[in-house]
Amino acid sequence: MRKSRMDAVKKFTSLAEISDHREFERYDIRVPARIETVLFGETQSFFLTTSNVSARGAYLATNRPLPEETELRIDFVLHFEKNGNGLTEKDILISVSAVVTRTDGEGMAVSFREDYKITYLHDTGEQGRALVH
Repeated sequence: MRKSRMDAVKKFTSLAEISDHREFERYDIRVPARIETVLFGETQSFFLTTSNVSARGAYLATNRPLPEETELRIDFVLHFEKNGNGLTEKDILISVSAVVTRTDGEGMAVSFREDYKITYLHDTGEQGRALVH
């Protein structure tokens, strides 16, 4: 009987470690994101907000998630302000391909592809600023 309880504890501990182990840390970052995808043969663009972001993906809040395996392009605009750490005010555009990997009633998880582009918006002029929602 003691062995069964110990095995159950070990199994539970292993499952907890697996579910908490992530290759890249997630950050609770809420930023506007422009989503572009092709649905029913037409290119569609719309804005959502991230609720968390990691180096490999993001979770986008929406009550109308796209179907799993949908390919999309995501543009994030990050704003850095001058502070005590020496950061200066700059807007940075991150553009990346992604695929919807999971959906639920509150949104959808996307995994980033390896192709991405990072651009200072002051280098792209006012056209880049149009991405800010």
